[in-house]
Amino acid sequence: MGTERIRNLIFDQRLIAVVRLATAEGAEEIIDAIIEGGIHVIEITLTTPGAADLIATYSGREGVTMGAGTVLTMGDAHMSLDAGAAFVASPVTNVAIMNTAANGGAVTMPGAYTPTEILHAWNGGGDIVKLFPAPPDTVSYLTAMRGPLPAIPLAPSGGITPETAPLLLQAGAAALHVGTWLTHTDGVVSDPKTIARRSAQLHDAIAHAPRYSSAPIQA
Repeated sequence: MGTERIRNLIFDQRLIAVVRLATAEGAEEIIDAIIEGGIHVIEITLTTPGAADLIATYSGREGVTMGAGTVLTMGDAHMSLDAGAAFVASPVTNVAIMNTAANGGAVTMPGAYTPTEILHAWNGGGDIVKLFPAPPDTVSYLTAMRGPLPAIPLAPSGGITPETAPLLLQAGAAALHVGTWLTHTDGVVSDPKTIARRSAQLHDAIAHAPRYSSAPIQA
């Protein structure tokens, strides 16, 4: 699958489930629960033990798009590509990592926050810019960024719930990185049944929300 197809698939599905775990125990059950609930784009952070093995296990599954998160070094990038990651996400912008990922056929998602950082990430080769960390009022911030930077696809990371997800998409988000709310309860990993239910809630919550357009959002 080419990078354009991967990017368009992410624009279409809009939800990226971020799996960050302290142990590999139960990881496959968590991923299965996310998929069962309807989210099929999944980012495994490389801080998760056995992340590369998880990416490799699920990257060949039909209808599932696997990516690597928290990619901070060239070694991380190569490991992610070798595991079959369709996209490479990072909390920071590293042009060398982006070039490596792009040359390996993966979509790049560098992290940025300020307008200068966002533009640098985009000019450096980012396919989708991960808005990280998410500000307290992400909707207003996203709307403000979309005004002067309408051509740059932004994907907020943090604070995504069934209540906030439709508002962020309405404000022009290209995709949403969904993490803690989906996989944890009070700092503890939730049971698979709860994760599947939350995945379905998010999937249903954005059913009628708009898909990404490079046109500026009218305030």
